[in-house]
Amino acid sequence: NFYKMANLLFGILALLPYHCHGVQAPPAWNCSLFNCTCQGMADYYGVIAGFGFGCAPPPAQNWWTHVEHCSAKTTHGYCKGPACSKPGSYPCENPAPPSPPSPTPAAKPSRLCTSWTSNPAACLSYYDVVWNDLLPEDGPTWINTMPAGNGRFAGNVFANSSDGSFNVLIAAGGAWSEAGELLKQGMVSVKVTPNPFNNNQNVTFWQRMNLTGAAVEFTVDDFTAKVYFAAEDDVLVFEMGAGIGSYTLSPQAINLRPIVTSIQPDFDCHKYDTSADVMVSSTMWYHHNPEASEAAKMNQSYFQNVIAGENLGENAAKAIPDGIATRTMSGSIAWDSAKVSPGTTSHVAVSLDISQVADADLQDYLANIKKNSQSVLSRMPAIKSDHDTWWSSFWSRSHVEVRGANTTINRVDDNTAAFLITRQFVLQRFITATQARTPFPIKFNGMLYTANKPVSMGGKGVDYRDWGGLSWWQNLRSPYYSMLSMGDADLLASMITCFENNFPLAVARTENYFNITGGAFWPEYTHPLFGTTHPASYGCNRENGQGGEPIWYSEDRWNHYNTQGSLDLSLFILDHFSWTQNTTAWSKWYPIIKAVVTFYSKRWEKNGLDENGHIIMFPTQAVETWQCPNYPPSESECVTNDTPSVAGLHSVVSKLLTLDSTAVPAADKTMFENILKTIPPIPINGTGADAAVVPGAKLPNHTSNVENPELYTLHPYRVYSVGNGEDLTPAQNAFAHKRFPSDSGWCQVSPDAALLGLGNRSASGEAPSLVVARASLAPATGYRFPAFMPHLQDYEPSADHLGMFSAAVTYMILQPVDDAAGSAVLLPSWPCEWDLDFKVVAPRNTVIDGTLVGGKLTYTVTPTTRESSIKALRCQ
Repeated sequence: NFYKMANLLFGILALLPYHCHGVQAPPAWNCSLFNCTCQGMADYYGVIAGFGFGCAPPPAQNWWTHVEHCSAKTTHGYCKGPACSKPGSYPCENPAPPSPPSPTPAAKPSRLCTSWTSNPAACLSYYDVVWNDLLPEDGPTWINTMPAGNGRFAGNVFANSSDGSFNVLIAAGGAWSEAGELLKQGMVSVKVTPNPFNNNQNVTFWQRMNLTGAAVEFTVDDFTAKVYFAAEDDVLVFEMGAGIGSYTLSPQAINLRPIVTSIQPDFDCHKYDTSADVMVSSTMWYHHNPEASEAAKMNQSYFQNVIAGENLGENAAKAIPDGIATRTMSGSIAWDSAKVSPGTTSHVAVSLDISQVADADLQDYLANIKKNSQSVLSRMPAIKSDHDTWWSSFWSRSHVEVRGANTTINRVDDNTAAFLITRQFVLQRFITATQARTPFPIKFNGMLYTANKPVSMGGKGVDYRDWGGLSWWQNLRSPYYSMLSMGDADLLASMITCFENNFPLAVARTENYFNITGGAFWPEYTHPLFGTTHPASYGCNRENGQGGEPIWYSEDRWNHYNTQGSLDLSLFILDHFSWTQNTTAWSKWYPIIKAVVTFYSKRWEKNGLDENGHIIMFPTQAVETWQCPNYPPSESECVTNDTPSVAGLHSVVSKLLTLDSTAVPAADKTMFENILKTIPPIPINGTGADAAVVPGAKLPNHTSNVENPELYTLHPYRVYSVGNGEDLTPAQNAFAHKRFPSDSGWCQVSPDAALLGLGNRSASGEAPSLVVARASLAPATGYRFPAFMPHLQDYEPSADHLGMFSAAVTYMILQPVDDAAGSAVLLPSWPCEWDLDFKVVAPRNTVIDGTLVGGKLTYTVTPTTRESSIKALRCQ
């Protein structure tokens, strides 16, 4: 009877015009487009897009039920709805037809957007993520979490139906432990009595990621909860309301670290004790790192150990403060009413703080934290108003919406692809903004959104992440490339500020290692507080020059000669100035660029110059792929003139020379002109139509990773790009014959394709198909939110995958020409098949607002004086 009932319902749906939740027509059943694994096409409708199963096209419902015989139950439990079973995927258990859908208030809103400019909220809400149920919480992660944050603090928000609680696992970019590792700030739970979930019996439920308000919202029958981190205050807010019932709230802090733990972090040489969190009460907690002097007594001062262990010298120790000693992370909970009566709203406010607090001042600090938490409640209307204002301003800066196929073509999958691209682009921008307003880079390996349960609950521990606490430049950079074009220069500035803060140590290190005065470099691996590298990567037991190698030598073969990230950082600074014309920021950051170029100009002086008067960059390596494994280095095993460094120097120095004397003093410009003459040419094999960029002038026979160093001439350094006047042939040939075609995680084939102007929708391997593939990737195992990407090369949820995706999309819409006039090209690699609504920012605070409909481009440039600097290209 159940089976017949389901078939009857599907038959009725098939007879009705398909117009469910704003989807105007049923996308074709195309399993390959959605990587049809356990979280494939079926879950795209059931989970990722927020549509109920009943909103899938009848042909798809029939396919799931009668062809694949899929049910909601799978071997891994995290799959939702009719999970399809394909070769290599987890099989469905107990094949049976799915239950018929029931009405729910979580229905996808209708497509009400008419203008992003006049009513962005109506447009944005279409991409809210909505769930109609909770998946079983029987795995090692809290699977039903959604992200929330204010750029300084962030957290995984989720509900627990078994005890009626609403919970947030809180994180912050500045929550550093005694061991130099990133900790979770804490966890807060608000239990509701009586339990509104009613043992999951006949309960109307929905959970919504409200992008406009940057809040996670819940409805459980008549009970509502709204959770957000206030944008302009370091406060986590729970707004609890009721319709017809009365409820009691019981807020409490959860002790994540009840005991002292001793760990030796990944890539470290020492063990450190991580102190227990102190529960002042059930509603107040803190974690306090000891004074430096106390830690040093037990050889547990991370800062002192890394300064000595990496032979950085006395000047480095004096260059920057010890940012770990006395670092204190705290939280205090207050609420205006523990009772939620019909028609009323109660607020629970969690005040959060990170400061360095001397032991003697700790009690006064805690008293102030508690006092401030009480005062927050009286300011709640202003806090909410400021929050809404900030996010409204943020969303009005820019937008990108792919509208799908126009009427002149017949590509049945483009409507669905358009939704995926836009949804993932919007979610990635949101996730980035929730983490990037503090002077620490976004953690590539899990971001602030790892949702591991404690070991006692079967998880890896709330603080666990692969690859530890440091940042790899190769991975760190990914989320930042799209920011300027989207008007988010302030978010990029937060990352640059991190390196500004540890710049003095970089200068001291460069002088101590190489006797170069006024130079600076950063290693590939850097601690955000100090700019130091992994102790074990440098080499353990090498204090005071022990070990036989020169003190500048890092034993880690993967990156010991890889410093080109310093040039990439320099280009970020140049781009920030090009886009914003912010002279205050430039005056602070220009010394960084000058020091990096100085380092590169003097690093290989002992090699002399070649017969053409060029620097001989040896020993070096081409990122992690062509390495230089041993010391002393051998020409047969190492790279000479690695392409990323050569391209980076050309790009940075050339752009410096386009600036006037108010930005670059005349004496410095003369220095840069002389340096430019000594930079080796881009390594190219062949001539004419056969010319192709190669990874270096001389290469060893071995490779060790899957990067294409020759394509760094495209992304990030833009030596070659559409519109900059360079002959693209060497880059086109290099791209066509690249050794490694993979394009996931930090791989950068899609941005490279966009910069080459490869925008043919019908061609595989060009920018449109590549961004569709990236947008179609399902979430990580143990995560449900569609923008929480899999482990890939990092750790889940990965920051890299959608970071590179966003870079590619923005390059498809807008590319700088990198000339003295701040010019840019519009739609350099956009397919005519995709209609587009966009508002983007070009250099010199130039705003471009427009649409592409049926291949016809209409746009405005603000200010109008910049119109001549924007060149619109034809879609492809």
